[in-house]
Amino acid sequence: MKKLLLILITLTFLTGCYNYRELNDLAIVTAVSISKEKDNYNIAVQVVNPKKDQDTSSSNEPDFIVYKSKGETLQAAFESLVKESPKRMYKTQMQILIIDEKMAKNNIKEVFEYLARDPEIRNEFNVLIGKSDNILETLTPLDNLSSQNILDSLKASSKYLGNTNLLTFNELLSDYQNEKTEMAIPVIKLTSQKNKDDKNTEKILEKTTTTPAIVLDNISIFKDNKLIGYLSTKETVSYNFINNNITLTNIKKDYPNNKYIAYKILKSKSKLEVTPKKHTITLTIKGNAEINEATYNIDLSKEKNIKKLEKSLNKRLEKMITSSFNSTRKKYNSDIYGFEDLYYKKDPKYYNKIKKDWDSKEFQKIKLKVKSNIKIVEQGNILGKIKG
Repeated sequence: MKKLLLILITLTFLTGCYNYRELNDLAIVTAVSISKEKDNYNIAVQVVNPKKDQDTSSSNEPDFIVYKSKGETLQAAFESLVKESPKRMYKTQMQILIIDEKMAKNNIKEVFEYLARDPEIRNEFNVLIGKSDNILETLTPLDNLSSQNILDSLKASSKYLGNTNLLTFNELLSDYQNEKTEMAIPVIKLTSQKNKDDKNTEKILEKTTTTPAIVLDNISIFKDNKLIGYLSTKETVSYNFINNNITLTNIKKDYPNNKYIAYKILKSKSKLEVTPKKHTITLTIKGNAEINEATYNIDLSKEKNIKKLEKSLNKRLEKMITSSFNSTRKKYNSDIYGFEDLYYKKDPKYYNKIKKDWDSKEFQKIKLKVKSNIKIVEQGNILGKIKG
């Protein structure tokens, strides 16, 4: 706690003209959650507890405090926090923003507009959609989790599950301001909520992080600034391949008689080539993989068998990404991939002819062709004879 508080204090002096007396009058905000009920905005802010390290008698004090307030506007809700705390809320060090899913389904325009205009807020905080109610209020007193603890847990989730990446407000603001791209925002939930796509989530996190109370839960899809649905795990991984956001992920290839081989994609690089007049987008993927687990016996000492597995893995990826793109497009008709922007940049003259029909017709015409070239670089100790 002392180390974190020292860092926050140092950053505060670097980013603003404050002396120690002024700092004592500030409540340093580290995380914010926003929801809406009828006509009122509800906010919860996590702040550093300044009493914690002031003297030895403060050992029972929590490291962080959560204050709550409401108002007809976001500005009014933040200003109402003075009723809960006499200190002025200092938002420059904010690390996390959690937007309630019910509010996101209505519209998040007000949230983005307010935050983009607030001169005190830096745009490098992470934005998440909250699938659970009162996440911040639940986690802070329960486990005394700071925003940094939450981020560490989410990064572990991202690293070991490999299906979702954190996004900053600055990154999302670019999509929000671009009329040719729809937003896709990571989702956060408490691990007590079961997800049929992620049956092993809790087991994995128990082995990889000391704070397994929260986890990234794939990606939410927006259209016209409204949350309209969620991607499955396969759809999320496919989305990240298309957008060149895969650092590590797991792919399973099934074989007859309940046999399988599980691969870990260690790194990959994706490239998109668009041919607007032919309504074609080609996705080329290059990268490396290792075999994690297998019940399908195979002699990996033979080069021809490695080549056979590579071919099988690449076909599996190509089919998964193509199928996921087609199903997501059919369900939501939301261009979270930024393909409209690619059309515009590649051939502005042609794009101007078709842009009025993009939503109703042109987006549905796109044929996504996937060319995967993943090489197996680690084989493990799986021996036997390949069949078929």
